[in-house]
Amino acid sequence: MKNEVRTARGSTTPEVVEVTTCSTDRSPETPMAAPMLNEHPLTPPPPGYRWSQSVISGAIDGQRYRTILQVITPIDPSHATGIVMLEPWHRAGYWTAYSKVQSYLTREGHSAAIVVSNRDVLETFIRPQDPDRYHDLSLPEGEYVDSEVMAHAGALLRSGAIEGVAARHCILAGQSTEAYWVRRYIAQEHHLATVSDQHIFSGYFPAQSALSSPRSTIDDIDVPVIELQGESELIRSFARGGERADYRRPDGALYRLYEVPGMPHVCTRNGASIGRSSTMQCVSPHWSDFPLFHVHHLGLDNLISWIEEGTPAPEVPRIMTREEGRIIERDAFGNALGGLRTSYFEVPLATVHATNGETPENLRGERCDFFAWDEALPAAQLRALYGSHSGYVARLDEVLDELVAKRWYLLDDAQEMREEATQQAHRF
Repeated sequence: MKNEVRTARGSTTPEVVEVTTCSTDRSPETPMAAPMLNEHPLTPPPPGYRWSQSVISGAIDGQRYRTILQVITPIDPSHATGIVMLEPWHRAGYWTAYSKVQSYLTREGHSAAIVVSNRDVLETFIRPQDPDRYHDLSLPEGEYVDSEVMAHAGALLRSGAIEGVAARHCILAGQSTEAYWVRRYIAQEHHLATVSDQHIFSGYFPAQSALSSPRSTIDDIDVPVIELQGESELIRSFARGGERADYRRPDGALYRLYEVPGMPHVCTRNGASIGRSSTMQCVSPHWSDFPLFHVHHLGLDNLISWIEEGTPAPEVPRIMTREEGRIIERDAFGNALGGLRTSYFEVPLATVHATNGETPENLRGERCDFFAWDEALPAAQLRALYGSHSGYVARLDEVLDELVAKRWYLLDDAQEMREEATQQAHRF
């Protein structure tokens, strides 16, 4: 199949120039550009998966480029679903969307990809890793460069140009700053960018983008979009003098916004991000085990079901607020009301603070606003609520069944929460 791509800047035929592959049993030292600072380790690939790095080439406004497209996909093609989540390489060196949904993608057989679409990323994080190997990589500057490169990468994944990847559907995802570029792609390219006369991306998954987003909402388009924003993003929308949470809009025929009480910008559950957080001096070092990954799993799974089966994602109420979102309504435990509920809020053991700062205007420390912390509820209060540890476990089982039935939680992730609950007897 030809790889001719039509985009906002005309037509081109991107190509794959060079491929390097790292399978599960290969050393992490395999010479490939390594993403940095993730909640999950990225190398070696998960069992049964391989990690390939391609140099891709194309043209934008007559200017040639050469950049990197990395793909993680099942080694056995029969285990691959044909769903590929693509994201732009993070401008701070992270591979953040993949790190949050890695375990979900692996258990489902979906694939992931990352493309270096920005010149600053190339010069800051890629070339210095191996100047000799990456000496001939180049990206031009320009308003449309990021969106064009993402379109070209998605088209290559869709067209079968990447060996071992047959993408029936490609989803463009982004976390934090890169969610801004997903939003920008939707505005710049979605209606114009095609391969074989089809949209390059079958859906979009921008997550946690409040401070970096354009000061606007996402417009209605003709493919599904699920936007994920945690309580942290809502609070931090006002941290720099913002007047409102500008991402907020009503759900639409093909759009859902999931706001999540207690969800921080960066996960610390089960020791995730320990490399970043171990020396940080914040208001509280008692990091929360809030299940941030589970929320991302749920959002992506609902999006894939919408794309694959035409099953609309469930709607979720907004976090309850007043004063244009500046003030969050809270329950008797200090936890936010409304939003996409998790068992941490429906069957609470603690007050969960979604940012590690005293107020939205005073987020002191080394990006402490990225992290959540919690304050355990007193044992006497827990006994008053649940009677005993066994009563708590029974109530949690009921709530998780309800959340799974509403498609607000995935069954596999609910099982992890059930197992965690059995280990909480010491709290009572």
